[in-house]
Amino acid sequence: MQMKVLRVLAAVAAPLAFVLTAVTGRAAEAPPAETPAASTVEETTYPSLDLLGFADAGYSATDADSAASSSGFFQGQFVLHFTSQLSSRIAFFGEVSVTSGGSAYGDHGEAQSTGANADLHRSILKYTHSDNLKLSIGRFHTPIGYWNVAFHHGPWLQTSIARPRALDFANPFLPLHFIGAFAEGAIPSKGANLGYLVGIGNGRGGGPGRPDAPADINDHRAWVGRLSAKPDWVRGLQVGGSWYEDKVQTYYGPTRAEFREGIGAVYAALTREKPELIAEYLRVRHRRIGREDRFVSRAWYVQAAWRVSSKVKPYARWEDVRLDAGDHLMPGAANGRGWLAGVRLDASDFVALKGEYQRREKDAGSFRNAVLGQASFTF
Repeated sequence: MQMKVLRVLAAVAAPLAFVLTAVTGRAAEAPPAETPAASTVEETTYPSLDLLGFADAGYSATDADSAASSSGFFQGQFVLHFTSQLSSRIAFFGEVSVTSGGSAYGDHGEAQSTGANADLHRSILKYTHSDNLKLSIGRFHTPIGYWNVAFHHGPWLQTSIARPRALDFANPFLPLHFIGAFAEGAIPSKGANLGYLVGIGNGRGGGPGRPDAPADINDHRAWVGRLSAKPDWVRGLQVGGSWYEDKVQTYYGPTRAEFREGIGAVYAALTREKPELIAEYLRVRHRRIGREDRFVSRAWYVQAAWRVSSKVKPYARWEDVRLDAGDHLMPGAANGRGWLAGVRLDASDFVALKGEYQRREKDAGSFRNAVLGQASFTF
């Protein structure tokens, strides 16, 4: 029995000793490893600030009946975007604009005020947990519909000179800015590429017609939700919808009236250059609390463009805004139908020259014509 055990041990030990000898021999023969060189990869430092700017200027002529000149040069927006990475998961974004009088916000060719206005449009602190969850707080462009999210201040970003009338900064159909907090992210959906966004914040400001809210006028917060899809099977397509809800107020003489405000939007955008198609429908409903008063206003637009060469891109847009005449919560909002057509010439990767003809309804059955030229650029 002892002999068998010794034979087994000898059988195992012999090859094991051979392997150990070979390994140790090779290790002894191998030259010493070189000391690794110092890493050439730079470590990320925080904060890291990037600055991007936009500006524009141009000329307009109109047949509008105005005490001011019907033609002249205009100075548009001077816009700065600040992006700062504060950590691997936390970032800041800010947007500031300076405008000369009202020229960048109102209809070009109309009487413009003098002086300069500086505005903080966006100031956002964002935490990224994952692609499925991002949290942010600050001042935003209200995520209603498509245009107000896709195109920010700085007309170089958009194909046309003018924004849709329903989204005009001077005569807002919607609350265009929002102070609050958001959660957003991707929804696992394979090729549909669904995305969600939900937020809560201040409603309309000191006046019901104001587009932003430095402070809420009541203890009822506004909320907004948005769902979008970017399907893989149609390149460049984005479709979606949003809903905005708030409690707002206005006055009928000395009497205060409170309303439930609901704003719905649906959109489809094909962001190819051949073609570019954007369509959006907006509906604003105000229902008086404690009464049966109900007011509904609607707006829509369709914009089409086609890049015929690397430099030239003609475009056209049809739009209509229909305000409920009895709605006191929509003072001064743009109203009426119209269309425009123009050409964008990309003189370089950073400079766009645009020419645009506008025909817009000013009063019932009365139209205003205008011709505009603009140079816009980013730096």
